[in-house]
Amino acid sequence: MQLFDMVKGSVYYANRGTSGIDGSFSTAVGAAMASPSKNHLFVCGDIAFIYDHNALWIENFPTNLKVIIINNAGGGIFRIIDGAKDSSKSSRYFEATHTQNVISLVNAFSKSALNVTSFEHLELHIKEFLSVSNNEFQFLEIVTDSEMNPHILSNFYKGIK
Repeated sequence: MQLFDMVKGSVYYANRGTSGIDGSFSTAVGAAMASPSKNHLFVCGDIAFIYDHNALWIENFPTNLKVIIINNAGGGIFRIIDGAKDSSKSSRYFEATHTQNVISLVNAFSKSALNVTSFEHLELHIKEFLSVSNNEFQFLEIVTDSEMNPHILSNFYKGIK
């Protein structure tokens, strides 16, 4: 979120990857439960979500929480980090590549989820998904191309400098 302008009146909490992914989803669930009168949005990567998906066991899962999961099939961020990106061992020891469909995890806990695989599909559904009155889908999985992600992210960083 530090890469975007803050929305006035919103409160932001963040846990960057360098601080660990342990419990980030559970923390978001706990925050939503502790503040039931406020709407919460949790954005995370696929690995962070898969690692901490046991928060889905919460019996009275908070309806004031929306979750966006960026699924790039594993820790692709390491493809742009100096040192890791140049290592021949990067894909083996830094990334956690997988073929998991996050939707199947969410559905296993009887939660509703929407999967988008294109920018056009995302544009079509994002406003509806984020709508406070829409409780049909609490989870949005955005599947991205793991090979293209590093190039897009690098270009984004160049563009904001």
